[in-house]
This record gives sequence, C-alpha cells and structure tokens, in this order.
Amino acid sequence: MVLAQAGTSLRRRRIARRVAAAALWLAGWVAALPAHALPSFAIQTDQPCSACHVYAFGPRLTQAGRDFKLYGYVANDTKQHSLPVSFVASGSFTHSEGDQLANEIAGYNKNDNVTFDEVGAFYGGKVWDQVGALAELTYDVVGQSLHWEDLDVRTARELRMLGHDAVLGASLNNSPTITDLWDSAPSWVFPYAESGLLPEASAAPLIDKLPYTVLGAGGYGMFADTLYLETDLYQGLDRGVLRTLGTPLLNDADRESRPSVYWRAVLQHELNQGEHYFALGTYGLSAEVLPRGMNAGGSDSYTDTAVDATYQWVQNPARSTSDMLSAHVLYLHENEDLPVSAALLGTRGGNSLSTFRLDATYAIAATYSGTVQRFQTTGTTDKIFWCTPSGSPDTAGWIFELDYIPWGKPGSPLNWVNGRLALQYKAYSKFDGSTVGASDNNTLLLNLTVGIAANR
Repeated sequence: MVLAQAGTSLRRRRIARRVAAAALWLAGWVAALPAHALPSFAIQTDQPCSACHVYAFGPRLTQAGRDFKLYGYVANDTKQHSLPVSFVASGSFTHSEGDQLANEIAGYNKNDNVTFDEVGAFYGGKVWDQVGALAELTYDVVGQSLHWEDLDVRTARELRMLGHDAVLGASLNNSPTITDLWDSAPSWVFPYAESGLLPEASAAPLIDKLPYTVLGAGGYGMFADTLYLETDLYQGLDRGVLRTLGTPLLNDADRESRPSVYWRAVLQHELNQGEHYFALGTYGLSAEVLPRGMNAGGSDSYTDTAVDATYQWVQNPARSTSDMLSAHVLYLHENEDLPVSAALLGTRGGNSLSTFRLDATYAIAATYSGTVQRFQTTGTTDKIFWCTPSGSPDTAGWIFELDYIPWGKPGSPLNWVNGRLALQYKAYSKFDGSTVGASDNNTLLLNLTVGIAANR
C-alpha cells in the first residue's frame, strides 16, 4: 500500500511538472518570446537591453554594460519609477545520449525530460542616491529549494588621480567574481542556458564552489579607463545561516576556517572608437577549508590563480544592434595543500586542478547568435578527493549553441519584457577521468527563459 501510494505521488509530481513546463512554454510564445538582461535595468536607463549586452539578452556585456556596472547600477533616465524588480522563469527540454539514473532518482525520466527549471525574482537597479544593487531569490523546481543567489550591492565615485580620471567603488556581495565586468570569470562564464537535469562533471576549482556560501566586501578602482584593480575579503557563513538561505554547505560538508581573499587585475583598451576592444586580466583566490567541518588543529589550503583575455569586435559602435564578435580565453590553476584531508580522510597530501576554456560568440543584429566553446579540466589522480571511478578529474569537450532573442532592442514594442530561446549541444570526449562512456553524457538542451519587469 505504501509503495503504491508513493508511486501515485511520484506520478502526480511528474504530471504537475510537465503541466507547469507546458504552461511556461505556452506563456513564452504568447508573449512573443519577448533575465540577465534585466528589464528593470532597461526601464531605469530608458535604454534597450542591446545597449549593454553583446546580444539583447545577456549577461555578456558591451563597454556600455561594463560602465553601467562599474558605476554601481545607478545610471537612470531621471524619471520616477517603482522598485526595479524583475521576474524570470526558465523551462527546458533535455535529451542525453545515455540514460541518466540521477534524473530518475530525482523523480524525472531517465531521459527526454520537459521541465520547468526555475523561477526567480531580481532586484536590479538603483537603491538610493549612488547605491545600486543586483539581488536574486530563486526557486529551483528540479532541486525543490528556495534559495538566495546573486547579491552585489555597490557604490562608486568619480575623481581625478595623478592627472587622470578614475572611478573608485565598494561592493558587498556573496560570490567571488560576481563583481566582475568581464565574461570569463566563474560567475559569468558561458554557458548561460542550463538545466538541473544536465550531467555535471565531479571536479571544479574552489572558486567555482564558493558562491552563495560566503558573504564579503571589498573595493575596486578603474584608472584612466585602462587599469582595473579589485580585492575582496569573504567570510564563510555558518550552517544555520546557509540553511535559512537555502544554500548547501561547501562541497555538501566543508566550511571555511578563516576569511578568503580574492583579487582581480585587468588592463583594457579600445581602438577605432570602440570598434575593437581588448582586455587582459588575472584573478585569484586564497582560502582555508575544514574538510567535513572537522576542526583537527589545522586546515586545507586552496590557491586559485587565473589568466584571462577578452576580445570584442563591433561592426558599428554607434548602433546597439550592430553585428558583434565576442571571444574569451581562460586558464585557471588550483593548488590544494591537504594535510587535514590526508590525515583524516586518506586523500593525497596535495592535489592540483587546471581548467581551460576558449569561446567565441557571433551576434547578428542583437537577435541571432552562435557560440562555440572548448572546455578542458585536468588534475592529479586521487579517488577519495575527486570521487570519480578512476580517481581522475579529467573532463573535456565542446559546447555549441544557437540563440534567438527577438526583443530587447530599439523598436521593440515593450521594454518591460525580454527572453531568449537557446538550442545547445554539449559533447564530451572525456568525463570524470574516462573516455569510455563519456559520450553517454552528451546532451541536447532546448531552453526558454523569459523575464518581466514589475516597474514600468
């Protein structure tokens, strides 16, 4: 009887999810497919989303978008608006080459799932005077959890230093790299169309895992529109706070033993009045972690160091719907000194992990775009630490994506709604240390994300 009731309940949940997904897709198409390019920002500035984004949805930024963020999200049209709140919903269809047992355990089909992925509420815009914010609260339908996500409250001022213009700012935020103006750092790296039902490799650097488990503050400066410098200090949140915020512990069990330090430096330059843009940067993180939260008189140490570059070409900088090319490259290396994990859990005394990403996006009229990315992760072999069958964290592959964004441009009938339809294929040549069966994780994703602003 109990098993029968459980089966009935499971079928009902599946039906409810499919109905919700169908409703989302129908609502999107009824809205003419009108978000990270938050409609609340467009209303506050009286500018279309294409003015600040490589294509009219985001989150990839043009120089105008980088400046808007640099100055603290406060640029506006001087008119009165209600609170800058946006609502974003996302739904998708996923198909993998091989069946995914984890999806069945979560109450979905092993394959070929249509799902309503998440719905989020964003505060995006001016708070008061020279203080602006980006804050997000999300309900994850797949994980069935309500949790906080992006938080970046900032203020900035212009001044003269050594005969040059400068911008100095401060930020309170919950994720290293969320403050970043570029698109190769973890918080903003491609891909942007995702689903909780996609297969994920086991290994990732610590800087990819810290978001939402910490709270920190720091300062930044842009000097002569050329040199950007930033540093932030982050404190890990305790278990009770994370539980309240709906956020799992770091690695599901670990916690930071002392504040983590993040730093960022970038050189940027424009040519031909913005036709060409170049940026070369580096960033890093230093953190101390107690594995499984165990206080054994010491801690494990993580040091992440990255080098990245951005190139953008804009056919006609005077037009926000001009064709654009945006390319990024990132190399990140992590050193892990693991005395506590070695003594208590049996891992190696030290490991390393390297991540490489290279991507390019071409956008046509801020409406159609294609992106290709090469990704690769390599590291030392440690079965206990990486939790992979072979003990290797190595994963590699390609992502191909086509996007359609019909709104968010000059002449769009409404500026308070935006959306993106994305078709993505992710192909693995190696997955969790093995080439055998890696292609079973190849996934086709069709994703629709729709955003609506409450303030008009």
